[in-house]
Amino acid sequence: MAEVQPKQELQLDSFQEQGFLSYYRHLPEKSSTTLRVFDRTDYYTVHGEDAVFVAKEVFKTTGVIKYLGSGDRKVESAVLSKLNFESLVRDLLLVRQYRVEVYKNKGGAKNNEWSIGYKASPGNLTQFEDILFGNNDMSVSVGVIAVKLGSDAGQRVVGVGYADATLRKFMVSEFTDNDQFSNLEALIVQLGPKECLLGTGDSAIENGKLKQVLDRSGLLVTERKKSDFSTKDTVQDLNRLLKFKKGEQDNSAALPETEKSHAIGALAAVIKYLELLSDEGNFGQFSISSFELGQYMRLDAAAVRALNLLPNTVEGGNRNHSILGLLNRCRTAQGQRLLGQWVKQPLVDLNKIEERLNVVEAMIDDTELRQTLQEDQLRKIPDFQRLAKKFQRKKATLQDCYRVYQAIEKMPYLLETLECHEGPNKHLLMELFTNPAKELLMDFAKFQEMVETTMDLAQVENHEFVIKADFDEGLAALREKIDSLEDDIKSQMNKVARDLGIEPNKVLKLETGYVEPMLLMNDLIAQLDVLVSFAHVSASAPIAYIRPKLLSKGSGKIDLKEARHPCLEMQDDVAYIPNDVVFEKDKQMFHIITGPNMGGKSTYIRSSSSENSLIIIDELGRGTSTYDGFGLAWAISEFIATKIKAFCLFATHFHELTALSDEVTTVNNLHVTALTTNDTLTLLYRVKPGVCDQSFGIHVAELAHFPKNVIDFAKKKASELEDFQSISLTGTGLEGNDEPAVKKRKVVKEEGEEIIEEFLKKVKALPIDSMSEGDLTKELNKLKDNVKSKNNPYVNDVLARGQ
Repeated sequence: MAEVQPKQELQLDSFQEQGFLSYYRHLPEKSSTTLRVFDRTDYYTVHGEDAVFVAKEVFKTTGVIKYLGSGDRKVESAVLSKLNFESLVRDLLLVRQYRVEVYKNKGGAKNNEWSIGYKASPGNLTQFEDILFGNNDMSVSVGVIAVKLGSDAGQRVVGVGYADATLRKFMVSEFTDNDQFSNLEALIVQLGPKECLLGTGDSAIENGKLKQVLDRSGLLVTERKKSDFSTKDTVQDLNRLLKFKKGEQDNSAALPETEKSHAIGALAAVIKYLELLSDEGNFGQFSISSFELGQYMRLDAAAVRALNLLPNTVEGGNRNHSILGLLNRCRTAQGQRLLGQWVKQPLVDLNKIEERLNVVEAMIDDTELRQTLQEDQLRKIPDFQRLAKKFQRKKATLQDCYRVYQAIEKMPYLLETLECHEGPNKHLLMELFTNPAKELLMDFAKFQEMVETTMDLAQVENHEFVIKADFDEGLAALREKIDSLEDDIKSQMNKVARDLGIEPNKVLKLETGYVEPMLLMNDLIAQLDVLVSFAHVSASAPIAYIRPKLLSKGSGKIDLKEARHPCLEMQDDVAYIPNDVVFEKDKQMFHIITGPNMGGKSTYIRSSSSENSLIIIDELGRGTSTYDGFGLAWAISEFIATKIKAFCLFATHFHELTALSDEVTTVNNLHVTALTTNDTLTLLYRVKPGVCDQSFGIHVAELAHFPKNVIDFAKKKASELEDFQSISLTGTGLEGNDEPAVKKRKVVKEEGEEIIEEFLKKVKALPIDSMSEGDLTKELNKLKDNVKSKNNPYVNDVLARGQ
């Protein structure tokens, strides 16, 4: 947060205080994630639990808390300066994902006619954009979804409506889902909304399953009346909000999206929540489309966290700790937003992936092109999306007009840089960027002319500053005179407009007519910025990235040579050890990775993630008992390897699981290497074929200086509990990891277990009660000799351990 400003005193006389307390105590209950702020013109106040929260989070002390009232009914209060308020709002909305309600007093200082003046939530920042971003560009995307549940032929149907009030777009999606809402979770990851609306009273909501998915995804949940999800007037509302193409009938009922009844009901709730119909500036401005889950790779919230795709906004930290932070070397706000979208929406279309790779390759091969765009030209491009929104809302200033003009003036130089590229992908740069941008520049010709003829460009660097009128009585009189003159000017302007037969707001309409070209230019710049960022990161890595050779879907092969985790290799004092990863259909499909903890098993898995159907399991079963955990791990592994037959990486501390390779030929054992000496354990982070041949737990405990008696006892117990299923191979001809040796060991083990089981059955059948001690000993030795005569290596090893 920004620097804390000196606190101001809340100055209320007894009449004002009692009036405010009466109003405050009658306010309805609110969620703990909603903060109520009272705007008192020169400063802001918060009360009750909100005051305690602000004291701790903003001022870092409860000493700033004052009290209104007396006795048991006194109310905590705290005062915020304008700067503190703006800093608090940014933290609440952009980081903590809270709601904010600001109350204004319409009755003046002596009365208490309070009402909500403006409000915001993580998915609806419209009324706070100026406070949140000021003159800075928006580097975050915002959106809100609503979920409506239904059923069809006995299956659960999920309808989702999505709206981004900044981009002015709607999306709807409708699909069947399971009890865990897996499809919904994948959609949330791909769309990246900040807030979700749910209808009250839904049974699935009551049992908590849906809310668990939303909590895992970090969404703020807002409950709305079930009537808000009604589709009764939705078509009529959409007819007013949607922007139809020229010649297209203004009838949203004819659109295929409106056939998704559950999704349209959800969208109706979003429209009501955002109060879009209360602002005529929204009419005819929105687009609508269907969102199909299959167009991108599916990711759930757990995968996003495990693969470190997104940064932790609450904890902050090094930007290189996440894939998004590492790749974000974008120079524009629109580029940063698009990069966040691309990371959450990995492509599955091979042609689209190759197209992006071709552009990145062109940028890597042409160092001058990449550096010119990265270090010079892209830095000068403003956030066209935010500027377009200001024009749409009729809040654009002359300075905003000049920023657009300035950017358009510089665009020819950027296009000239792209045209100078002479590589094999020159045609692609022309097709994707140069040609579309040239067409858009033609659309801006009249805009440039308007700015040049109406603005004094020689004075654009001079800014106007206004002093508060109540600072001086003379200034107050001047303020009243200015207001009077403005009214006269407006009246005269309307009269002249009538006489000339023109519209008084013609200039404003002329400006807003350029919103569409601005948004199209915004998309072009965003794509270029992200691809240049990819090239910059690739070329600047400790070891330059290489372009992958992509195979068509169903090829059944993944072959990574010296794969590295991009985030870990960027950390200070880390010498990353690359490793190979090979998957091949019907040959090597299931890798079990063993080795010491902290040895790099999870790191190896994260660096091996693929967009193909790859299952990644990290230490499954460690949260329960050893036996239950091992049973669960074995059963799941066997099912994946024999039934699903998907590529799988399984990092485990259950060394016994490696025996699965004796039963399933596509299971492969790998281990992370370590080197032990007298006093040290060195983790080599190198993955090699085969099973880890030793455990390092006791060795690590010794290095951590555990008490000697603890170490000795641990060694004794480890010896007692040594796994009896290991076989002594020396001199048996069973050494090696080739297929014949593996099969032979399996047969020997099965035969040995049958011999032991037969021995136990014979012992159990002996009439012990009627036998003397000598006869019993003689009979047992006879059975033992019979067992030894079988000369089974497995049985011999068990007998040797028991002696």
